[in-house]
Amino acid sequence: HMQANFASDLHKLCGPLIHATITVYNTITNELLPIPSKPHYTFNLRDLAKVIQGILSAEPKRIPKKEDLVRLWLHECTRVFSDRLVDDHDCQWFCDLLRTHMTTAFQVSYTDVCSEDRRLLYGDFLIPN
Repeated sequence: HMQANFASDLHKLCGPLIHATITVYNTITNELLPIPSKPHYTFNLRDLAKVIQGILSAEPKRIPKKEDLVRLWLHECTRVFSDRLVDDHDCQWFCDLLRTHMTTAFQVSYTDVCSEDRRLLYGDFLIPN
C-alpha cells in the first residue's frame, strides 16, 4: 500500500519505518513491564499494527516529504504507546527512545520534524476540505 500510494522518494523508508517500529515495540515490551502501580503497561502485537495502520490511513498527498512521514510515525508511536504512560520519567524515557530511533532509522533529528519548544500536534482539522 505504501509503495503504491506514497511519493516515490518515500518508498525507501518502508524498511526503516517497519524496523524502527518493531525495535520501539520490542524495547517497550522489555523495559516497561507491568507492575502494581502500572498494571496497564501491557503491550501486544496489535499495538504494533496500530502504528502501521495509522500511517497507512494517512492521505498520501499530505505526506510529500521524508520529514512529514517521520512526523506521522512519531505521532502514531506517541498515540499508541506513550498515551498509556503515567509518570514523567516514563514519558521522558519514551521521548528519548523515539528521538534515538529518528536519528538512527531516518537520519533526522526531532527538530527537523517538530518544533523543539512545542509538543507534537498532528491533524488536519484546520485544513479546509
